[in-house]
Amino acid sequence: MRRLGAIELAAVAAEVVGVDRAAALAEEPAATRFRRAVDAQQGAGLAEAVAGLLRQLLTEPPLPEVAGRVAVLATAQLAALNDDRLDLSPPEDAARFVADVAAGEVEPDKVQAWVRARLSRPHHPFPDVMEAPMFKRFTARAKAALTNAESAARSMQHGYVGTEHLLIGILRDRMSVGGKALTTLGLTEDAVRSEVLHRVGEGPEAPGARLPFTPRCKHAMEHALKEALALGHNYIGTEHLALGLTHDPGGIAAQVMAEAGITASDLRHEVMVQLTGRASGGPGAATTAGGAGGDPERIFVDIVAGDPSAADWRRRADVGTSGPACARCDAPFPERLGADRVEVAGLDRPAHIVHCRTCGATVTVLAGPPGAEG
Repeated sequence: MRRLGAIELAAVAAEVVGVDRAAALAEEPAATRFRRAVDAQQGAGLAEAVAGLLRQLLTEPPLPEVAGRVAVLATAQLAALNDDRLDLSPPEDAARFVADVAAGEVEPDKVQAWVRARLSRPHHPFPDVMEAPMFKRFTARAKAALTNAESAARSMQHGYVGTEHLLIGILRDRMSVGGKALTTLGLTEDAVRSEVLHRVGEGPEAPGARLPFTPRCKHAMEHALKEALALGHNYIGTEHLALGLTHDPGGIAAQVMAEAGITASDLRHEVMVQLTGRASGGPGAATTAGGAGGDPERIFVDIVAGDPSAADWRRRADVGTSGPACARCDAPFPERLGADRVEVAGLDRPAHIVHCRTCGATVTVLAGPPGAEG
């Protein structure tokens, strides 16, 4: 079972309050409380882990002013990481329960019962895609884009999932590579949705239980696979899906991008900017901060391979014929490694958050390479 680390919890909190994750970890008692929230996820099953995390974040909130929102978002993310869904409807009832837990009025076993009743493994709307060989290459975020696309189609009462819905699905995850690239180029989910409604309007009635992909959307995914292979990638991410949408000028997604002034060349360039971690202002400007900067070989050798605290990660790494790879999306390491240098409360030297540049997963958190300047 996957669990959220302190860095990932801090990222959720940072998103809520509008600061970076380093700032969310930099002060006490927040840093200690994030670590306790990690320990609270040690239940035998997912329901126990989600319930433990919910109680911990509400009773000892790292950021008290936004405790409820952080707790709800973090527990929902923990469920999603394990391919499950935490049903928080109706929102009024969920809000009351969260308030009661925060006030210490709910026993742990009742929190577990509440969580267990609301965990449900989501029905994937696209069994035909799931059975296709290329689906095994989809990253977690690419799969989420499909689910988001279906949600977008349903919200407009469309009985199908077209390229326009897939574009919205990619944009909905602004932290994905595809979402970042499209957003940087000026597209937003709301703007695309408005344009889609302007073009095709809402459907006459709520659609059925299963929404089919349009042929154009299926072709876009086939082109996404070709884009991935052309880049030498063994996975299909949101960036490949976005590029796949540009291949059919007759598709609504491609038309919306064209009207926004986005060409296939523009998108491919911005995707490469996001993947390589280099700022568009120049060929040598790395986006990762301090320490090993944007050099993946140095990150791997100096930080990951050189720090004793990375031993557990090295034991768990997939070191096969193709070398180490990301456990979440199979992106190759060290080529896809990135690292952020941060100051963490209680440490006398900088820490490094080592992450996968493809899917954003945190690989490990290290207290700086041996000999690093404090």
